[in-house]
Amino acid sequence: MNKIRRIALAVALTGAFIAIAAPATPALAGDAGFHGPSLGNETHRNGPNAPLAKPSRCKRHKAACSSDITAPTLLSVSVSPSTASPGDTITVSAHVTDAGTGVTNVGLQASLNGTTTPWCNKYASLTSGTAQDGTWSMDCAVPNTANSGTYSVYPYASDAAGNWVNTNGGPTTSLRGSFTVK
Repeated sequence: MNKIRRIALAVALTGAFIAIAAPATPALAGDAGFHGPSLGNETHRNGPNAPLAKPSRCKRHKAACSSDITAPTLLSVSVSPSTASPGDTITVSAHVTDAGTGVTNVGLQASLNGTTTPWCNKYASLTSGTAQDGTWSMDCAVPNTANSGTYSVYPYASDAAGNWVNTNGGPTTSLRGSFTVK
C-alpha cells in the first residue's frame, strides 16, 4: 500500500514553510514521530501528517505569541534636577516606544567614570503613557558617600516578546543621560 505522508521543512533563510509530499517507508507507516534531517530550528507536533511548527520565542519568554522581532526604541533620557548634592533625590526618566508587544522593562544605570553606582541602578516604572509609547521613571537618593562628578545614565529596555536594546545581544544605542553631583 503506497501512502503519501506530508513532511514540512522550514526554509532557514526565509522562515517560509514548504510542504513536500514524500512516500511513506515501512519504518514511517503508522509512526506519528518525525524522521529525517533536523534543521535545528523546527518544533514537532504529534500526530500523523502533522506539519512542523515554527519555533516560538513566546514560549521561551512566556509572553503572548507574536511576530515581534524588533527591540524597543529609546528616544530620550533625562534627569531632574541635573545637578544634585548628597542628600538630594533625583528623578531619572526615559521615553521608550515599542510598536509591537509593548515595553515591559526599562533599566536605568548611572555610572561615574565607568563605575556603576549601587544607589542609582534599577528598573524604572511606567509613569506616563502606555507600554507602546511611555515615560519610565525612577528616583535615586544621592547618598552622603557619593563621589562628586558628572554621572552618565545608561538605559536598557525589553518588550513582551523578549527583544532587548542595549543588553542581552540586542541592538545598541549611544543615547545617554547625565547629571552632576557637587
